[in-house]
Amino acid sequence: MARLALALDPATEDRLLADAVEHGHTVVARLIGWRDLLESLDVLAPDVVVVGAGRGTLSAELLGSCDDRGIRLIALAGGDAERAHAAQLGLHEVLDRSAGWPEIEALVSGGVPLPSRLGQLEPGRGRATSVIAVWGPAGAP
Repeated sequence: MARLALALDPATEDRLLADAVEHGHTVVARLIGWRDLLESLDVLAPDVVVVGAGRGTLSAELLGSCDDRGIRLIALAGGDAERAHAAQLGLHEVLDRSAGWPEIEALVSGGVPLPSRLGQLEPGRGRATSVIAVWGPAGAP
C-alpha cells in the first residue's frame, strides 16, 4: 500500500481520510500548502501526494520536485479554474474534488500514468525520457 501526503481543504480531507486508511494506505502528512509539502518531501518520503488543484496547494515547484523524486501527484479540482491551473502546469492526473475514494484509489494503486510531462523537465533538473512504440501488420513501414 502507499504512503500518502495530503494537502487538501479540511472538508475534502476529512471526507477521504477514513477511506484511504481503510484501503491500507498510510497517511504520512496532512499539510496546508504546497510550500509545507515541498519542504517535507524528503523527510516524509511519500509514494503519492494528493493535493487541491488551486494555486495554494499546487505549484510548478511542487510538481517538479515530485517528478524528480518519482512521487505520483494527484490533484483534486474544485472547478474549471483549478482544472485549468493544473493543465497549465502539465498535470493530467486531476479528478473532481467531489470524487470518491474509489476513483482516487484507481490512480493511487497503479492507475496507468499518463504521459503528462514527458520531455518537459528543465535543464539540470533531471532527465526526461520518452518511449515511442509503433506496431502494425507485417511489412508495414
